[in-house]
Amino acid sequence: MAVQIHPTAVVDRAAVLDTDLTIGPYSIIGPKVEIGSGTVIGSHVVIEGKTKIGKNNSIYQFSALGGAPQDLKFKGEDVGLEIGENNVLREYVNIHMGTIHGNRITRIGNNNLIMSNVHIGHDCSIGNGCVISTGTGLSGHVVLEEGVILGGMVGASQRVRIGKMAYIGGFTAIARDVPPFITGRGTSDIYIKGINSIGLSRKGVPEENIRALKKAYRTIFLTGNTVGLGCEKAKAEVGNYPEVDYFISFIQNSKNGICVTEEKAWRVQRSPLESGLSA
Repeated sequence: MAVQIHPTAVVDRAAVLDTDLTIGPYSIIGPKVEIGSGTVIGSHVVIEGKTKIGKNNSIYQFSALGGAPQDLKFKGEDVGLEIGENNVLREYVNIHMGTIHGNRITRIGNNNLIMSNVHIGHDCSIGNGCVISTGTGLSGHVVLEEGVILGGMVGASQRVRIGKMAYIGGFTAIARDVPPFITGRGTSDIYIKGINSIGLSRKGVPEENIRALKKAYRTIFLTGNTVGLGCEKAKAEVGNYPEVDYFISFIQNSKNGICVTEEKAWRVQRSPLESGLSA
């Protein structure tokens, strides 16, 4: 099927367009853009910079993709944006290119739902199967692993890493790394609320593994242990389960500190002896 371009759209002759795609009214496609087959671009969409978009994406009206990074150090270097396949980008989604201070590329994986008015900053990396809800903003270098769900109006600080299948409630501020498989929320800061049992079950994780994760979670976050000591105890006591191993490894390798339960955060504020909180 031929490419369908509305007469009012402006498409640079140097843009690389695959077959069977649609570009709606008043959209603008720049010279360094590549778009895969089956992708549908709505009206008033701007795609610029060195942007590569895969197959079967749906990009709704007024989205802006591949703009220059909001970084004062950016001097027009060779950077870009890569978007995978089967993604849905709703109205007013804004995604910037990377910088030489990151990996040069902002990356969006496959099968993601990015709702309206979402901002994804430079050098972010979004895995597969994520849901980013309306009004959420991700600062530069943020990493979302596979299957992350962010509620509406979430804000994530630079370089935060959110582990796979984490579920974060709306209006949450995220300034520290979020372990995989948990649920969390909070306004001035995120607090862990427990293991995302429903999400894990829906993804086919065995009940025995979920119980093991819950035990590890209790050992790390719901005892008097520091997080570091809790991880060591969980390793010794829970047994070998892939989800538990990843959970502990994520916490121990965090470079930004780990969000914790509200009770543990309060206890740390009261006692300097808990300074070993961050893994």
